[in-house]
Amino acid sequence: MEKTPYLKITICCLSIALGVLLGLAPLESSLAGLLTPLGLIYLARICTRLSWQKTLAISTLASLCVTFIAFNWLLVGIRNLSGSSSFVAFLFLLPYSIFLQAKLPFFLLTARYFLRRYPGQEIWLLAALALLSDLCFYQMFPWYYGNLFTGNTFLLQFAAIAGIYGMGFVQFLVAHLVVVLFTFLSSKRKDAVPNKTVATSRLLDIVFPLLVVILVYLYGLWHLVSFRPGSDLVHVAMLQPNTGLSLQEKKEDEAFAATSLSRVASLALKAIYEANGQVDLLVLPESAIPFFSSNPSPANIQNKVYSSTFQGLLAFVSREGKLDIVYNEMDWEKKSVSNRASVFSRFGERSGSYQKQILVPFGEYLPFAFSWLGALFPESSKYVPGENYQALNYSYIPQRPPLPLRKIVQNQQQDDLQEIQQPEKILQNWPEAPASQEGKFTPLLCYEAMFPEYVRESVNKDAGDFLINLTNDSWFGNYLENYQHSSAAKVRAVETGRYLIRSTLSGISSVVSPTGEDSIAKTAINEMAIRTFSVPRRSGATTIYLRYGNTSNYALLGLGFLLYFLGFWRNSRSSNTPTKPEK
Repeated sequence: MEKTPYLKITICCLSIALGVLLGLAPLESSLAGLLTPLGLIYLARICTRLSWQKTLAISTLASLCVTFIAFNWLLVGIRNLSGSSSFVAFLFLLPYSIFLQAKLPFFLLTARYFLRRYPGQEIWLLAALALLSDLCFYQMFPWYYGNLFTGNTFLLQFAAIAGIYGMGFVQFLVAHLVVVLFTFLSSKRKDAVPNKTVATSRLLDIVFPLLVVILVYLYGLWHLVSFRPGSDLVHVAMLQPNTGLSLQEKKEDEAFAATSLSRVASLALKAIYEANGQVDLLVLPESAIPFFSSNPSPANIQNKVYSSTFQGLLAFVSREGKLDIVYNEMDWEKKSVSNRASVFSRFGERSGSYQKQILVPFGEYLPFAFSWLGALFPESSKYVPGENYQALNYSYIPQRPPLPLRKIVQNQQQDDLQEIQQPEKILQNWPEAPASQEGKFTPLLCYEAMFPEYVRESVNKDAGDFLINLTNDSWFGNYLENYQHSSAAKVRAVETGRYLIRSTLSGISSVVSPTGEDSIAKTAINEMAIRTFSVPRRSGATTIYLRYGNTSNYALLGLGFLLYFLGFWRNSRSSNTPTKPEK
């Protein structure tokens, strides 16, 4: 074993972490994102000369660097979601860095084993291991190597074939070509007599990776040029009320509830009137009206989560705009509470509700093994996940005519809004709704948009026209996480071939096309904002990833391991071939 090169190891670990930080939003630099695969490639080479114990220690250091440099907001998030102290949050973050970033130890330990025992073309092994680790390892806040390159519009299109995972595989090939180029430029000698084995090695080492990269980028160009949005439009208004953190202590705060209701009502009416009534669907973010439900079920009434004012607000706005409203609420059923996305229809009823299935650990629930930590996490909720996914229906009016809306001035608004206090009167005198057509969308509550397979399965089950993601990122300090979450979620639009409407409480709200490009101006963080826009329905659209899932990634894995062991076989033949004596 060689002497441990501590300086090189430190540089590589910092390179990996900086690549994650700079490759993700807000900078979203694909060039800087290359630092991560470059650091891992050089670190894998170093680890082949070290013991497995030192390799494990190095991978642990890399995990800590990634967490505390690129995801330092996790400390704020754990503290806010749990209601614990900064010290407790820090103690929790340490094992998170080690165990829930396990893909880094897996990558380096497995690379060390294979490169020592079966020395072949390293890049094919490393690209395959990066892909395999992305596919296999769970993370609380999932990030994939492909997320570091979403700023590259051409590479992003490859997600329509292989999802976010396949993007990482390709980018490891790009990083390898950079290493080869650097090595070539810095080398002072060349092979004098290239034999057949050397030529084959160069083919596997340079030509094949370059060919794969070129084909991926050509596909990206074709996908961008050939994309055509649908012409059947749904008119949408999206609100960002920016009402602040809904801590448990505010549950009994009437002033906070009144502010939330008033702000949502004011923004909703403003959106309707400024759009001249051209709104089919009004989208409210997660926690726009926290703690409450619009469903007057016995369980909700008994547990004091039903709010007649909340129901009245929805009914009033829906009646005024003759529109459907997508909103977030909590709901009791028997002895359990759920986090839901619901629809209040233009026909004066709560027409559908979806129960969140992927909950935020330690925020929305305590995992069973950690239930004894309840005293340390007082802000953690006790939500239960849903069991069956369902798309939600909405209605829209093709070629919708302008509505004869009243012009509400400031001194009249309070009188009109008094109706909200009596939802039963609004519902009893509901006007006849205009003729409309039916559609459905795929609801995703906050965290769920981070999971590619879940979103793919959801779209395939009910074939929603587009995705609607209701999110509240204010728990994480309102800066870095907002950008990273938004950037990660946008890949789902490319993977599924659907538009993604992302409505957030405090930013960043956006609309993303199936090519991953912004369709409207994003909202700023901590901005109180309205966005009105039209979204094409693409109910018949599909992608290779949507249809076949990870089949493409399994093919890439097979290609990587095949070419790696082909290189090993060539090297073995070369070393066993007797050389001719010199004359």
